[in-house]
Amino acid sequence: VGLALWVSFRSAKVGDQVRVTADEVTVTRRAKTLWRSPTAFTRLEQHPRALRLRCRDRGLLLAATLGPAERDAFARDLDDAIRAARAERWPG
Repeated sequence: VGLALWVSFRSAKVGDQVRVTADEVTVTRRAKTLWRSPTAFTRLEQHPRALRLRCRDRGLLLAATLGPAERDAFARDLDDAIRAARAERWPG
């Protein structure tokens, strides 16, 4: 089961689509893939003004234009999606 989350960057009028499956996390913008990483090795870091997806030595900033409450809610939802996807692939 995949979960797609949308982050709308209000000021830029650009939408990033974050898709989490048991196999991978992908981020696309305007049909261009910006990020692809194995779900098992993908981490979400919270910074004061943005979120960062991390995998090994790579990173991608997300949600920098969201307000603090929206960013916190998005971070919770994305973290939950990553955990659920891992559990789907490796139950128990």
